[in-house]
Amino acid sequence: MSHWFNCDDRYGTIAKWLHWSMALCFIVMLIMGNYFNAFPKEFRPLIYQLHKSTGLLLLALVIVRMFWRALNQQPHIPAEYGRIIRWAGLLAHGALYGLMVAMPLSGWLFANPKRPLMFFNWFEVPHLTSIDQTALRRLAYDAHGLLANACIVLIGVHIAAGLFHHFILKDNILTRMLPQCKP
Repeated sequence: MSHWFNCDDRYGTIAKWLHWSMALCFIVMLIMGNYFNAFPKEFRPLIYQLHKSTGLLLLALVIVRMFWRALNQQPHIPAEYGRIIRWAGLLAHGALYGLMVAMPLSGWLFANPKRPLMFFNWFEVPHLTSIDQTALRRLAYDAHGLLANACIVLIGVHIAAGLFHHFILKDNILTRMLPQCKP
């Protein structure tokens, strides 16, 4: 049963599942958002609905992930790394968590209150803004685009850091998060 939980040198199955399922969802979301107009017009309402539903799912998953992280020990960073690498990792992870909350919230804020906000056509989700809050909805719309660009950059940095650890530093930072990998 212990493989479900994190330990000193690796992440457990639940943390890995949350990480990789969210990574896949975020990549799909960024593709849908950035290439929305490339889809045939007849598919755009479906793509838009999937984008909104997946965003709400991601918000729920990040909340679960933050609770799981708070309740579990975290694998420690090797002691031989200096403060700069340790702080860079903590800062990058903090920024990623901030983006994982801010991205879906900004999308939810600017969702058109004239139309129902459906979660995968299972149930309706209440809107966070009303139709007369145009300025707030516009701000959220603009922020959503900026946050998406920041997310792309930070995901790239996150991937590069994992590869740097694996191929240059030759440590287990990457492999301890990979499915089916043990240090």
